[in-house]
Amino acid sequence: MSVLDELKDIMDDEFEFLLQTFIKDSAMHLEHIDQFAQQKDSDELRRSAHSLKGSSVNVGATQLHDLCAELEKAASDELWTQTSDQIEQIQREYMAVVECLTELLPGHNRSE
Repeated sequence: MSVLDELKDIMDDEFEFLLQTFIKDSAMHLEHIDQFAQQKDSDELRRSAHSLKGSSVNVGATQLHDLCAELEKAASDELWTQTSDQIEQIQREYMAVVECLTELLPGHNRSE
């Protein structure tokens, strides 16, 4: 992830804070996405997808960003038949991103 390498160089000590903040905040956005999809609340679903999209691009998670953009569009158009599959894809990609980011945090034992 070259974006992460650049961020690490630029942010130095703040890099760890960025990763921890992304992991914490994105988990909340993901919960909201699931909740608002179940409630068929298109405005809040769109907002939550938009928030996760923005924070994803900040840590170089472009695939997660793209998936959130698709969900944001589906929510705007109220295409409820598509949202379930899109949310599953987002959840899988989110887990992969978090796993990758966690490995970059100090104290993470890479040999586990």
